Amino acid sequence: MSLEDIIDRTLENKRVWDLAGDEQMQLLLALKYLKSISDSLAEIAQAQKRG
Repeated sequence: MSLEDIIDRTLENKRVWDLAGDEQMQLLLALKYLKSISDSLAEIAQAQKRG
């Protein structure tokens, strides 16, 4: 299971939202988007290396 899968499952779980609170879940959501941006930048860098 990837980090993104774990984050998605956690974000979908209402009980976790209730226990963790909005601030912590917003941080987790931000982590998900940062991971997505990081992956996209890595793909761009690989494409540039290939020419």
